[in-house]
Amino acid sequence: MAARKKQRVVVCGAGFAGINVAKALESKCDVTLVAPTDRFVYLPLIHEVLSENVTPRTVTKGLDKILPKTTLVHGRAAKVEGKDLELASGDRLPFDTLVVAVGAESNDFGVPGVAENTLSFYSVGDALQANAMIKVAATQVQDRPLRVVVVGASFTGVEVAGEAAELLHKLDVPHNVLLLDAAPKVFPHQSAEFHQGIEKGLERLSLEMRLNQKIVEVRKNMVVVAGTDRPSEIPADVIFWCTGAKP
Repeated sequence: MAARKKQRVVVCGAGFAGINVAKALESKCDVTLVAPTDRFVYLPLIHEVLSENVTPRTVTKGLDKILPKTTLVHGRAAKVEGKDLELASGDRLPFDTLVVAVGAESNDFGVPGVAENTLSFYSVGDALQANAMIKVAATQVQDRPLRVVVVGASFTGVEVAGEAAELLHKLDVPHNVLLLDAAPKVFPHQSAEFHQGIEKGLERLSLEMRLNQKIVEVRKNMVVVAGTDRPSEIPADVIFWCTGAKP
């Protein structure tokens, strides 16, 4: 009797979801993982690359080490035709089951100027770019504190603001780091103890947080906030956009 062929599973994406699916199936299926990189990035720690508390190698690991029984394909998915996945390169991968786990991208909520004038945090490359942006800005601002604005007081936003402040402390650069959020309260479902911890952390790093701040536009070195009578302008040397993701 002929041996039963293993099911062919193609996984697109090497984030937490893609890695976990491939890991769970690689021993019993013929698994192929498609990703634009050959390393897994532990996203909860990439903010510490900004402050230089960790190195990029610390927060990444080779996919071949994590998935020794999975076929790794370096590339990007372009389209699906029947039971074939076509890559941007034109190569085709046949499959019985396709798993799409390519993650998300930053949600700009339709605010003009976000893409051109801000930096989001979704990769080690973003963290390295943020580090470089702050260092360059620090050399250009001499007669006043460096102004960093973080839009979105999410977990990511708070962490980015904290790591930016820590880097500037290390560089001995006078600075103001401001967190802006449209909501009247951040982390509404968390405990009072949690909020006390956030407040202490903000105070320790001399961070300012303003709520009920609806961003209507981002310009070069400027965040525009809706006002009762007219919009107000908040100057900034570096702007980070941390308002969450969309598929």
